[in-house]
Amino acid sequence: MKIDLNKTPFINITWKIESDLGTKINLTISEFDLEGARNCAYDSLTVYAGPDDTSPVLSTLCSQHVFNVSVESMGNHMFVRFKSDGSIRGKGFSASFQAQSGGCGARMTTPT
Repeated sequence: MKIDLNKTPFINITWKIESDLGTKINLTISEFDLEGARNCAYDSLTVYAGPDDTSPVLSTLCSQHVFNVSVESMGNHMFVRFKSDGSIRGKGFSASFQAQSGGCGARMTTPT
C-alpha cells in the first residue's frame, strides 16, 4: 500500500488484511511523512488488531517522519485506516505486509 499525498491530499481510506488461519500479519511501514500533531488530529495511520475499526488499536502513527516501523497482529486479521485533511502535506507513506506462522486462532469443529 502506498499513498502519495501530493496526488491525493484529502483522503480517508481503509484496508482489510486477512491471512490464513494460524498465521499473523506483519505490517512494515518503510516510509512515513505526514503533517505532525500530538493528538493525531490532522493526518494519521491507525492499525487495528482485528477485522474492523472496533478492534483494539495496535498502533497510531502521526509523526512527521518515521522509517521502518513494524506492527504485528496477534491473529490473522488486521484493519488499517489512513486519513489526511490535506492542509499541510507531507509525502505520504509506503507500507507492505506479509503473513507469518504462529498467529492465534484456528478453525474449530465438533466431533461427529
